[in-house]
Parts: sequence; C-alpha cells; structure tokens
Amino acid sequence: MAIINPPKDIPIREDSWRLTTPSEEVVSGWTGKRQVLIIPGPPRWSATIEIPPRNQVEGSLWRAFFASLKGRVHQFQLKAEAFQQTAIPNPLVNGAGQVGSSLNIDGLTNTAGTKFLLPGAFATISLPSGGKQLLMLTNVTNTTAGASTISFEPQLRESPADNALLEVQNPYALVSLTKDYFEFSRDLMLNHKIPLDVVETW
Repeated sequence: MAIINPPKDIPIREDSWRLTTPSEEVVSGWTGKRQVLIIPGPPRWSATIEIPPRNQVEGSLWRAFFASLKGRVHQFQLKAEAFQQTAIPNPLVNGAGQVGSSLNIDGLTNTAGTKFLLPGAFATISLPSGGKQLLMLTNVTNTTAGASTISFEPQLRESPADNALLEVQNPYALVSLTKDYFEFSRDLMLNHKIPLDVVETW
C-alpha cells in the first residue's frame, strides 16, 4: 500500500462526510429500553465526492490517477476543506504520551484568550506509525499565549510524539476507494463524470 499523490487538488463540487463509530444496539423485548455498545475498533471517516464534469483533457488526467490507485489498494490525500482554514502556522503537539480526545499543543502565534480555530474545524495529526488521522475539533481552550488545548472526535488511534505536526491550515484525510474498481462516464462532448466514494484507511 502506497500513498499516490493526485496531479493537483481534486476538484469538488459537493462532498458528503460521515464519521462512523462501530457500535451495536440492543433493545429489550420486555421493557423496550435500549443500550448501545461500542464495538472494538476505531471510528473512521468516509465521504462521497461529486466532481464537476471534466473536459477530455482533464478527464483523461483524472482517470489515469484513479486507475493508478488500483481500486482499494493505494491511498491518497483528500482535503477536508476546499479553502485554507487559517493563516496561523501549523502548531505542534506539546508533550508525548497524550491519549483520548484532547491534546495540548503549542507553537501558535495567537495571543492568550484568542481561539485560533472554532469548534467544527478540522485538523490532521501525524502519528508515530507514519500514518495520519483526521480530527474534528469540538472545543478549543487557550491556556497561554502560543499554547492551547483542543478537544476533538474521533479519539486518537495512537499517542502522537512530542512536537508532532498538527495540520490545521489545509487538513486532509488519508483515504482509499471503497471498491475494487473506479468508474467514469462520458457524454457526447467527452465531458467526464467520475463518482467517488472513499474511506479513511491506515
């Protein structure tokens, strides 16, 4: 499995993201009460992407790229936001051994009491295995100038190293296609339409 770089940013007209947490619901036949059990296994992102029709030249470029993924085999970066989220430099993890759904970070240029991102923003964290994980912030607390504590979902798959990079300017998910094939269609003018379903992989 390798990371294949797209020739340029993937053109997106519309995207639909899902965060799936493995779980099982049990409903009592006597009382009607329900209990939801979390099944072992980390949550993961998936997405459906609508790419605007591409002309023959661009369509050929993109079909070559998606063919190089070999179905579900290889990975590529898919941006979580179409535009840069912030101009503040990407911060770093402040301290090793952090787990769960929060991180202390530093290296920010904002002043104390000023949040550099709002809840709902995305971030990509570098992990010791060499993998990446897409996070969605649920809270941002500034502690001192240049430092902050962030909360997010889903929780970390691994404990990131001290000074690991947190990509907040242009966050992305590392994804693969969900099928063993890719497909495209063309109209009489040879404009290409390429449906795209992906899932976060590691």
